Amino acid sequence: MDFGAVLLKVEGTLSPAAYIQDELFPFAHRRLRQFLIEYRGRDEVKRAISGLVLEQQKKDFAQTQTSAEDLNSLGFANVIDYCLRMVSSKRKSVALQSLLELIWRQGFLSGELCSEIFADVPPVFQHWRRLNRKVATCSWLSAGSQELFFRFSEWGDLTPYIHFFFNENQGADALPAYQRIIHELQCRPAEVLFISDAPIELDAAHGMGMATALVARTGAAPAANAAHRLVLDLNDLTLE
Repeated sequence: MDFGAVLLKVEGTLSPAAYIQDELFPFAHRRLRQFLIEYRGRDEVKRAISGLVLEQQKKDFAQTQTSAEDLNSLGFANVIDYCLRMVSSKRKSVALQSLLELIWRQGFLSGELCSEIFADVPPVFQHWRRLNRKVATCSWLSAGSQELFFRFSEWGDLTPYIHFFFNENQGADALPAYQRIIHELQCRPAEVLFISDAPIELDAAHGMGMATALVARTGAAPAANAAHRLVLDLNDLTLE
């Protein structure tokens, strides 16, 4: 079938999951304390802190009088400690994603970070562009972080090949997320090929009518699943 759009998970499909876990998060953890101290007055940092303070109040400290605009030393120390714990545990948080994006931006712009991308990705991106396919990525990373990730890759700037960056928490209960993605891609579900290394994500996408392909990267044991085509190299996919 002729697909109009391709949706790809970033972690484990386009980039080794270990790069994000072992490079990006430790980088943010090392820089976070000084970053917050140095840039706490910037509007975008204050907005991120505001969101984290609300989470802090609800989950850990219940300091109802603390605000991002007027943090006392104890409150700010708690915010820093909370952020460090969240980064260490890689917990999902919209406010944390915003903060991490700001820290990673510094790392990518300075050249300290350079994203690791599987070797089959650039040629298949080029192939899909020649075929005029819409290409979208999805990840726990924010849309802005994904754009940085692919702009500053070891293969150069790959963002010209990507039309959409989706920040999604994919999973078996992700039907509303997939519906939104389909709507933004302006395609019918059957016109979208979703490629991931996670069967649970593919099951959800397949259940709403999307075509699917299960990627098995080096060192990953292929999962037996008749519903999803198994591929070892993205260039094995023929979309013509």
